[in-house]
Amino acid sequence: MQVQGASKIDIQRVTFTGASQNGLYIADAAGSVTNSTSHHNQFNGFTVTGNSRVVLSNNNAQNNASTGFLIGDSAAPQLTGNTSQDNTGNGFSWKDQASGVASNNTAQNNAYTGFAISGGATPELTGNTSNANTSFGFVWSDQTSGVVSNNTAQNNGGTGFYLYGGAAPELTGNTSNNNTGNGFAWVEQASSVGPTNTAQNNGYSDFYDGTSGN
Repeated sequence: MQVQGASKIDIQRVTFTGASQNGLYIADAAGSVTNSTSHHNQFNGFTVTGNSRVVLSNNNAQNNASTGFLIGDSAAPQLTGNTSQDNTGNGFSWKDQASGVASNNTAQNNAYTGFAISGGATPELTGNTSNANTSFGFVWSDQTSGVVSNNTAQNNGGTGFYLYGGAAPELTGNTSNNNTGNGFAWVEQASSVGPTNTAQNNGYSDFYDGTSGN
């Protein structure tokens, strides 16, 4: 299903499945999507692009051939209480100049990263959980930033919180436990504020600084 240029959408309790591309594609729209499911589509479960300002709450994306929730362009949605699981790509992705707020969402058992932020994206992430994803829990790359607080990465196949490139999010009060890689890792030119984060029982270092010049 595609929604473009709508001033106010109100989608509730709808199932999107079997699409040859995205389950639900939203561009340059406002409004809300709640209590809906997008599964077994050939691309993303939910895609939000353009200058969209939508609220996505209590939705589920699962078993899609790419990412569960993809936020691109200059979209700035509010994502609350959504679950992304068993997708072939990432659980949640922000790219380009995307922003917005994501709170109390869960990414689990996805084939790549739970929460992936790239390009110049600057989402605020609060109270989210990334659990048992094949790769990383949370990743920031390129020139990304944003406030990142009280999130949890656990039991992921790579590092819990991984920052590289020129990424510079503000990390406070986050927890990274029982991941196969590091708890928190900064490499290349990445930086962040992180005095109150905690990590334990990770496969490598709980805190790894591999930034240039250190």
